[in-house]
Amino acid sequence: MTESSSDGVKRSTGVMAIDESVAHARAEEILAKAEVHSEAITVPTPSNPALAIPFLVRKTIDKVAGFTGFLTQVLVVAVLLMVLWSVISRRMDRTFGTSLIVSQFQEGQRMGFAFLTLLGLNFGIREGVNPRVDFWWAEFSNRRKAVIDFVFHLFLFLPFSWMVIGVLWNPTLRSVTGNLNGEFDTWKIWQTWEQSPDAGGIPVSPIRIMILVGFVLLLLQILADIIKNGFVLIGREDLAGIHQHDAPIRVE
Repeated sequence: MTESSSDGVKRSTGVMAIDESVAHARAEEILAKAEVHSEAITVPTPSNPALAIPFLVRKTIDKVAGFTGFLTQVLVVAVLLMVLWSVISRRMDRTFGTSLIVSQFQEGQRMGFAFLTLLGLNFGIREGVNPRVDFWWAEFSNRRKAVIDFVFHLFLFLPFSWMVIGVLWNPTLRSVTGNLNGEFDTWKIWQTWEQSPDAGGIPVSPIRIMILVGFVLLLLQILADIIKNGFVLIGREDLAGIHQHDAPIRVE
Protein backbone atom coordinates (compact mmCIF):
# COMPACT_ATOMS: atom_id res chain seq x y z
CA MET A 1 0.00 0.00 0.00
CA THR A 2 2.84 2.27 0.92
CA GLU A 3 4.76 1.41 -2.23
CA SER A 4 1.76 2.08 -4.51
CA SER A 5 1.07 5.44 -2.87
CA SER A 6 4.74 6.30 -3.16
CA ASP A 7 4.68 5.40 -6.87
CA GLY A 8 1.61 7.58 -7.33
CA VAL A 9 3.33 10.51 -5.71
CA LYS A 10 6.37 10.01 -7.93
CA ARG A 11 4.21 9.88 -11.05
CA SER A 12 2.27 13.02 -10.10
CA THR A 13 5.52 14.78 -9.27
CA GLY A 14 6.94 13.74 -12.63
CA VAL A 15 3.86 15.01 -14.46
CA MET A 16 4.03 18.32 -12.60
CA ALA A 17 7.71 18.64 -13.49
CA ILE A 18 6.90 18.01 -17.18
CA ASP A 19 4.05 20.53 -17.09
CA GLU A 20 6.30 23.13 -15.50
CA SER A 21 9.02 22.54 -18.08
CA VAL A 22 6.51 22.85 -20.93
CA ALA A 23 5.09 26.05 -19.43
CA HIS A 24 8.59 27.44 -18.95
CA ALA A 25 9.54 26.63 -22.55
CA ARG A 26 6.32 28.25 -23.79
CA ALA A 27 6.99 31.38 -21.75
CA GLU A 28 10.52 31.63 -23.17
CA GLU A 29 9.12 31.26 -26.69
CA ILE A 30 6.61 34.08 -26.13
CA LEU A 31 9.31 36.32 -24.66
CA ALA A 32 11.59 35.59 -27.60
CA LYS A 33 8.82 36.58 -30.02
CA ALA A 34 8.22 39.77 -28.06
CA GLU A 35 11.92 40.63 -28.19
CA VAL A 36 12.06 39.99 -31.94
CA HIS A 37 8.98 42.13 -32.46
CA SER A 38 10.40 44.91 -30.28
CA GLU A 39 13.67 44.90 -32.20
CA ALA A 40 11.78 45.01 -35.48
CA ILE A 41 9.98 48.16 -34.33
CA THR A 42 12.99 50.00 -32.88
CA VAL A 43 15.51 49.08 -35.58
CA PRO A 44 17.51 52.15 -36.70
CA THR A 45 17.12 53.58 -40.19
CA PRO A 46 19.63 51.97 -42.57
CA SER A 47 22.40 54.17 -43.98
CA ASN A 48 21.88 52.87 -47.52
CA PRO A 49 19.31 55.16 -49.26
CA ALA A 50 18.00 52.23 -51.31
CA LEU A 51 16.89 50.64 -48.04
CA ALA A 52 16.28 53.77 -45.98
CA ILE A 53 13.64 55.34 -48.27
CA PRO A 54 11.32 52.30 -48.50
CA PHE A 55 11.92 51.63 -44.79
CA LEU A 56 10.74 55.13 -43.83
CA VAL A 57 7.79 54.92 -46.22
CA ARG A 58 6.73 51.60 -44.70
CA LYS A 59 7.15 52.91 -41.16
CA THR A 60 5.14 56.09 -41.87
CA ILE A 61 2.25 54.20 -43.44
CA ASP A 62 2.24 51.74 -40.53
CA LYS A 63 1.96 54.68 -38.11
CA VAL A 64 -1.05 55.97 -40.07
CA ALA A 65 -2.63 52.52 -39.80
CA GLY A 66 -1.96 52.54 -36.06
CA PHE A 67 -3.78 55.87 -35.75
CA THR A 68 -6.80 54.65 -37.72
CA GLY A 69 -6.80 51.52 -35.56
CA PHE A 70 -7.05 53.77 -32.50
CA LEU A 71 -9.94 55.66 -34.12
CA THR A 72 -11.80 52.39 -34.70
CA GLN A 73 -11.48 51.59 -30.98
CA VAL A 74 -13.06 54.94 -30.14
CA LEU A 75 -15.79 54.37 -32.74
CA VAL A 76 -16.58 50.93 -31.31
CA VAL A 77 -17.44 52.55 -27.98
CA ALA A 78 -19.46 55.33 -29.67
CA VAL A 79 -21.45 52.92 -31.84
CA LEU A 80 -22.02 50.59 -28.89
CA LEU A 81 -23.48 53.49 -26.89
CA MET A 82 -25.73 54.47 -29.80
CA VAL A 83 -27.03 50.92 -30.18
CA LEU A 84 -27.55 50.68 -26.41
CA TRP A 85 -29.55 53.91 -26.44
CA SER A 86 -31.67 52.59 -29.32
CA VAL A 87 -32.54 49.48 -27.30
CA ILE A 88 -33.38 51.54 -24.20
CA SER A 89 -35.46 54.06 -26.16
CA ARG A 90 -37.48 51.30 -27.83
CA ARG A 91 -38.25 49.87 -24.40
CA MET A 92 -39.29 53.31 -23.17
CA ASP A 93 -41.45 53.73 -26.24
CA ARG A 94 -43.42 50.59 -25.38
CA THR A 95 -43.58 51.45 -21.68
CA PHE A 96 -44.35 55.18 -21.70
CA GLY A 97 -45.77 55.61 -25.20
CA THR A 98 -43.13 58.14 -26.25
CA SER A 99 -40.50 57.70 -28.97
CA LEU A 100 -36.94 58.90 -28.36
CA ILE A 101 -35.48 57.55 -31.62
CA VAL A 102 -34.91 60.06 -34.42
CA SER A 103 -33.98 59.29 -38.02
CA GLN A 104 -30.61 61.05 -37.69
CA PHE A 105 -29.73 58.78 -34.79
CA GLN A 106 -30.57 55.62 -36.73
CA GLU A 107 -28.59 56.76 -39.76
CA GLY A 108 -25.71 57.66 -37.46
CA GLN A 109 -25.58 54.07 -36.24
CA ARG A 110 -25.40 52.73 -39.79
CA MET A 111 -22.72 55.23 -40.72
CA GLY A 112 -20.81 54.37 -37.55
CA PHE A 113 -20.65 50.70 -38.52
CA ALA A 114 -19.53 51.68 -42.03
CA PHE A 115 -16.83 53.97 -40.63
CA LEU A 116 -15.58 51.12 -38.42
CA THR A 117 -15.16 48.84 -41.40
CA LEU A 118 -13.53 51.40 -43.66
CA LEU A 119 -11.10 52.71 -41.03
CA GLY A 120 -10.18 49.19 -39.93
CA LEU A 121 -9.23 47.81 -43.36
CA ASN A 122 -5.67 49.12 -43.40
CA PHE A 123 -5.13 48.30 -39.72
CA GLY A 124 -6.18 44.68 -40.32
CA ILE A 125 -3.73 44.40 -43.21
CA ARG A 126 -0.92 45.86 -41.09
CA GLU A 127 -1.58 43.43 -38.26
CA GLY A 128 -1.84 40.48 -40.66
CA VAL A 129 -5.25 39.40 -39.37
CA ASN A 130 -6.99 39.37 -42.76
CA PRO A 131 -8.79 36.03 -43.41
CA ARG A 132 -6.53 33.06 -44.13
CA VAL A 133 -6.46 29.31 -43.51
CA ASP A 134 -4.71 29.95 -40.21
CA PHE A 135 -3.59 26.46 -39.24
CA TRP A 136 -1.73 26.16 -42.58
CA TRP A 137 -0.50 29.73 -42.67
CA ALA A 138 0.97 29.55 -39.15
CA GLU A 139 3.22 26.66 -40.19
CA PHE A 140 4.78 28.58 -43.12
CA SER A 141 8.16 30.23 -42.82
CA ASN A 142 8.34 34.03 -42.99
CA ARG A 143 9.91 33.78 -46.44
CA ARG A 144 7.10 31.60 -47.82
CA LYS A 145 4.51 33.97 -46.33
CA ALA A 146 6.34 36.90 -47.90
CA VAL A 147 6.33 35.26 -51.35
CA ILE A 148 2.58 34.58 -51.19
CA ASP A 149 1.71 38.03 -49.86
CA PHE A 150 4.04 39.79 -52.29
CA VAL A 151 2.47 38.13 -55.32
CA PHE A 152 -1.15 38.59 -54.22
CA HIS A 153 -0.67 42.17 -53.00
CA LEU A 154 1.22 43.29 -56.09
CA PHE A 155 -0.88 41.61 -58.76
CA LEU A 156 -4.33 41.42 -57.15
CA PHE A 157 -5.00 43.73 -54.20
CA LEU A 158 -3.00 46.74 -55.42
CA PRO A 159 -4.68 46.89 -58.88
CA PHE A 160 -8.08 46.20 -57.29
CA SER A 161 -7.72 49.07 -54.81
CA TRP A 162 -6.53 51.41 -57.56
CA MET A 163 -9.50 50.44 -59.74
CA VAL A 164 -11.98 51.00 -56.89
CA ILE A 165 -10.50 54.45 -56.19
CA GLY A 166 -10.84 55.33 -59.89
CA VAL A 167 -14.47 54.19 -59.93
CA LEU A 168 -15.33 56.13 -56.74
CA TRP A 169 -13.51 59.37 -57.54
CA ASN A 170 -16.03 61.15 -59.82
CA PRO A 171 -19.20 60.03 -57.97
CA THR A 172 -17.67 61.25 -54.71
CA LEU A 173 -16.85 64.65 -56.22
CA ARG A 174 -20.38 64.95 -57.63
CA SER A 175 -21.83 64.04 -54.23
CA VAL A 176 -19.71 66.63 -52.41
CA THR A 177 -19.97 69.51 -54.89
CA GLY A 178 -23.56 68.99 -56.02
CA ASN A 179 -22.39 69.46 -59.64
CA LEU A 180 -22.42 66.81 -62.34
CA ASN A 181 -18.99 67.94 -63.52
CA GLY A 182 -17.58 67.64 -60.00
CA GLU A 183 -16.35 71.25 -59.87
CA PHE A 184 -16.38 73.15 -56.59
CA ASP A 185 -18.48 76.32 -56.43
CA THR A 186 -17.46 77.00 -52.83
CA TRP A 187 -15.12 75.61 -50.22
CA LYS A 188 -18.05 75.28 -47.82
CA ILE A 189 -18.87 71.76 -48.91
CA TRP A 190 -21.51 71.31 -46.19
CA GLN A 191 -23.66 73.74 -48.16
CA THR A 192 -23.51 71.76 -51.41
CA TRP A 193 -23.05 68.10 -50.49
CA GLU A 194 -25.62 65.37 -51.01
CA GLN A 195 -28.41 65.14 -48.47
CA SER A 196 -30.23 62.06 -47.22
CA PRO A 197 -33.33 61.01 -49.19
CA ASP A 198 -35.13 60.46 -45.87
CA ALA A 199 -36.90 63.38 -44.24
CA GLY A 200 -34.69 64.94 -41.58
CA GLY A 201 -31.83 62.55 -42.38
CA ILE A 202 -28.14 63.39 -42.08
CA PRO A 203 -26.00 64.12 -45.19
CA VAL A 204 -24.86 61.19 -47.32
CA SER A 205 -21.63 62.75 -48.59
CA PRO A 206 -19.53 62.03 -45.46
CA ILE A 207 -19.93 58.27 -45.89
CA ARG A 208 -19.19 58.57 -49.62
CA ILE A 209 -16.01 60.47 -48.75
CA MET A 210 -15.12 57.85 -46.14
CA ILE A 211 -15.49 55.02 -48.66
CA LEU A 212 -12.95 56.74 -50.90
CA VAL A 213 -10.63 57.53 -47.98
CA GLY A 214 -10.89 53.95 -46.72
CA PHE A 215 -9.70 52.52 -50.02
CA VAL A 216 -6.91 55.11 -50.28
CA LEU A 217 -5.69 54.01 -46.84
CA LEU A 218 -6.01 50.38 -47.92
CA LEU A 219 -3.95 51.08 -51.05
CA LEU A 220 -1.22 52.74 -48.99
CA GLN A 221 -1.12 49.85 -46.52
CA ILE A 222 -0.88 47.31 -49.33
CA LEU A 223 2.06 49.30 -50.68
CA ALA A 224 3.65 49.19 -47.21
CA ASP A 225 3.11 45.42 -47.06
CA ILE A 226 4.73 44.99 -50.46
CA ILE A 227 7.78 46.85 -49.14
CA LYS A 228 7.70 44.74 -45.96
CA ASN A 229 7.58 41.49 -47.93
CA GLY A 230 10.34 42.76 -50.20
CA PHE A 231 12.58 43.24 -47.16
CA VAL A 232 11.88 39.66 -46.07
CA LEU A 233 12.69 38.32 -49.54
CA ILE A 234 16.08 40.06 -49.59
CA GLY A 235 16.90 38.72 -46.13
CA ARG A 236 16.30 41.93 -44.15
CA GLU A 237 13.50 40.84 -41.80
CA ASP A 238 14.78 43.33 -39.24
CA LEU A 239 13.46 46.14 -41.48
CA ALA A 240 10.11 44.50 -42.16
CA GLY A 241 8.45 45.00 -38.77
CA ILE A 242 6.76 41.60 -38.91
CA HIS A 243 3.85 41.13 -36.53
CA GLN A 244 4.11 37.70 -34.89
CA HIS A 245 0.95 35.73 -34.07
CA ASP A 246 0.62 32.48 -32.15
CA ALA A 247 -0.47 29.44 -34.14
CA PRO A 248 -4.16 28.64 -33.62
CA ILE A 249 -5.13 25.50 -31.73
CA ARG A 250 -6.55 22.78 -33.98
CA VAL A 251 -9.49 20.83 -32.63
CA GLU A 252 -9.90 17.48 -34.35
